[in-house]
Formats: sequence, structure tokens, C-alpha cells
Amino acid sequence: IMNSDGIEADAIGYTFWDVNQDGVAELIIGSISEEEEGKYFGQNIYSAYTYEDIPYLLLEGWSRNRCFLLEDGTFYTEGSGGAMYHLLENSVLDANATQLTCKDLYFTKEKDESFEEIGFYHNTTGEWDASVSEELGEDAFWSKYDEYGSRTETLEFVPFSMYQYVGG
Repeated sequence: IMNSDGIEADAIGYTFWDVNQDGVAELIIGSISEEEEGKYFGQNIYSAYTYEDIPYLLLEGWSRNRCFLLEDGTFYTEGSGGAMYHLLENSVLDANATQLTCKDLYFTKEKDESFEEIGFYHNTTGEWDASVSEELGEDAFWSKYDEYGSRTETLEFVPFSMYQYVGG
């Protein structure tokens, strides 16, 4: 990312967002994908923390496990463990909570030991287990992927290069 002077800005920043509206702002660290008039924006979250006496890690993402904040204040994770294994998880941080709770988990998994057919599944327990899940069609799975992708929030980040300690 280049600013108006042609100087490269940091690609990672932070923001504080009270995700669950409990009066405690969560720390969200993410990638900066655009700069506009001295403000930095992005959607991809690398990690999120909440605080209750000590910081608690809520989630972390990496190249095959991308995390986003959705417009309703829930977190969305899309991940891949190779060509056959995908997941779409929607999680909520309840008021005064220190960990996320799965609302919906959509995942793919082999249907049998031959690895020739992929199954598409959904549950609300967060378990990667076809036996406790509803089987879906492929179109329903990818439709949910499109829906979540259309609901991601764009966050305003402060680049870490601009951080200034103001303590004693």
C-alpha cells in the first residue's frame, strides 16, 4: 500500500471494536488492503482478543484459515485443509464472554474411505463430524460461502507503524 507521497505503509494494523456490545472493546489485528485519504482499511482478521482481567485470544487466522467480522457482530472463518476439506464457521461472542461459540459450521468431508465423493455438511455444535450433521447439497454449501462473503465488514485499522505508547 502506498500513501499519497508514494511511501509504503505497513500492511498490518489494529482496531478496537466492541463486537458484542458489552462495553469492552475487542482488539482486532488484521491486514490493511487499502488506504484512502490517510485512513487504512481491510477485512481480513489475523487475530482477535477480548479482555476480562487478562487478554483472551478469540481467534487467529493464517493463509488457509481466513477470519472476518460480519455486519451482525459475529465472526466468520473460512478454512481449507486441502482440496477436499473446507469449512465455513460463524461464531458469536456473547456479552461478557471470553471465548467464541459456534452458531453454524459448514464443512466438507469425504463420504467414504474411497475418497471419491465429497459430502457437504452443516451443524450448530461446531463438530467436524458428519454423523451429528445435516447433509447438504453442494449448491447450498457454496451459496452459504457467497452469503458470508457478502456480509463482511470493512474495518478501519491503525497501522502498527503509527502506534505511539502513551503510558507511564
